[in-house]
Amino acid sequence: MGSVTIHLLVEKSLKTDDVPLPEDDDFHFESTSHILLADSSLVELMDVVELKPTVCNNNKDKLQNLTILDLSYNPVKNISSIVRMNMELSGPRSKTLHSMNWYPSGKLCILP
Repeated sequence: MGSVTIHLLVEKSLKTDDVPLPEDDDFHFESTSHILLADSSLVELMDVVELKPTVCNNNKDKLQNLTILDLSYNPVKNISSIVRMNMELSGPRSKTLHSMNWYPSGKLCILP
């Protein structure tokens, strides 16, 4: 099917204790890119998102207090609930990167 390039913008306070939580609109981001198969699930995508241990212990913890924005859309689309509802590797509670319209690429922003 092909590969998908996912560009991630992760707010720095989620990755390190050196950066305080954002106040107002003062965000600082770390940008990374990952190449995954187009039929990879959202769970596999969340596995490559690295956050500090105090934020999460597993994917379900990781998602509870995060806001995930799909920057591929104009205007930007909040997909937090879609990701939370589809956290299985396969089956009816799973979505692929292709089904999320991220083929050949997608851009996500992860906020606290």
